[in-house]
Amino acid sequence: MLDLVTARFNEIYDATYTSVTRLIASKCRNIHDIGDLVQETYIELYQILRRHGVEYVRHDKGLAMKLARRKVAKHYAKSKKQPDVMPLDEQTEVDANLDALLTEDFAVNQAMAAQARDILRQQDDVTQKIFALFYDVELTIPQIAKTLSVSQSNVKNKLYRTLKTLRALLEG
Repeated sequence: MLDLVTARFNEIYDATYTSVTRLIASKCRNIHDIGDLVQETYIELYQILRRHGVEYVRHDKGLAMKLARRKVAKHYAKSKKQPDVMPLDEQTEVDANLDALLTEDFAVNQAMAAQARDILRQQDDVTQKIFALFYDVELTIPQIAKTLSVSQSNVKNKLYRTLKTLRALLEG
């Protein structure tokens, strides 16, 4: 039975991952929450399949999207109730990914990587989401525009301006 559950989960995951990630990215207030919420969504989906069996899920995308919306709402409701709780360094994972990207692609040292992180953190939320969706989730510019409900030219401008700033840092 467990093999059936795993196979069904993989099938649903493959079919819904992009849509779930888009939904979560468009609803998140903080780009650093996206990965955790996607992961929590699929953990709950897997638990549902294990608890109720593979026949329980009839509408793959509908269930995955419902779980994703619920995870986002619950996450932000919880943070409103507990404003004094400071999360652990949520930048750690993003910083590690950015370090790897910058080190591999641009052969920079750690000081430059730190400066690049600071530049990205100074950008508005939409620009940070665009950068994360383009490099982490690997969405195309049209997909990002649709996800964030902005024009493709806006996505291109924000992405290319940020890259231009980062290149200037690396060259200078």
